[in-house]
Parts: sequence; structure tokens; C-alpha cells
Amino acid sequence: MPNLRTADYSEAARKRLGDAVAQARRAAGHTWRTTFIKEAAIGIRSLEAVERYEDKVGVDVLERIGRALGRHFRDWNADTPRVILEGGPIPSHEPAPRAVIDIRWAAKEELATLLVSGVDAMVFSRKVRHWQRRFAEEGFPEEDLHEVIKQAEDEAESPT
Repeated sequence: MPNLRTADYSEAARKRLGDAVAQARRAAGHTWRTTFIKEAAIGIRSLEAVERYEDKVGVDVLERIGRALGRHFRDWNADTPRVILEGGPIPSHEPAPRAVIDIRWAAKEELATLLVSGVDAMVFSRKVRHWQRRFAEEGFPEEDLHEVIKQAEDEAESPT
């Protein structure tokens, strides 16, 4: 979506998008904008601008919102905001497949196993980069990976 921004669309299209995002955000359990912005890795002002139908939101914010909602709902993804702006369907709130959500568990298990095995730092670093790519592809913020690495380190220090 190069150069996409809400200024390129009518107020009616922006209203459609803002209402769809606000409704999906709440349906995902984010009653407050402040909890959603952490998941989407955007600023509060950016989310407010979308939900207030403003014409100053760019492609990066729209893609992050779409990816964040895609972690909750099957038919949301990075491209969904553009589709809505262009008059396409507003996705349902059908839950996302569980496999997408379990990426955090898989990363933690693999990293903890590597740490317990005493793997060298270069191998561990390559595996962390692999998970960075996977998390980015799935739309998870980098802070989630940092949390997973910390959990893996804690698990490796006190194996059961």
C-alpha cells in the first residue's frame, strides 16, 4: 500500500473505517484505546485520528492497526483498512485461528530449549532473528518478542 493515507479518501470512507476500527477494537477486548495502542505499536494520537475520521493517518499506522486486529479476527490483516476505505466489506469478528496466537508459545519453547542445551551465542542470536521475522510477519510488536525471550531465559534458569 505505498503512499496510502486517509487524506486520499472521502469523509464518508474515513467514517466507515473509523467506526469499523473502533467496533473491532472493542470486540477484541480493548475497551480503552491505551491498551490497543500497545498491541498495535502505534501512538494514541494516531488511533484517535482514525477513530475521529481525520485525514492525517498514513500507511504504516493503518497497516499496524489491521495486523493487530488480525491477531483477534480471522478476516482482518494489514490490507483491511485500505479495503474498508475503498468501500469493500467490513470484516466480521470471527476469531482468528488459534495457531496464529500460539506463535509466542512456540518461540518461548524453542528459545528456552536452546538456552538449556547451552547453545552458543551465535546460534541463539540467529534463532532470535528468525523469530523477529516471524513476529513481524504476524504483526506482533517487537516488545512481545522481548517478553518471550525473558520468559525463555527465566524458564532456562529454573528448568522443571
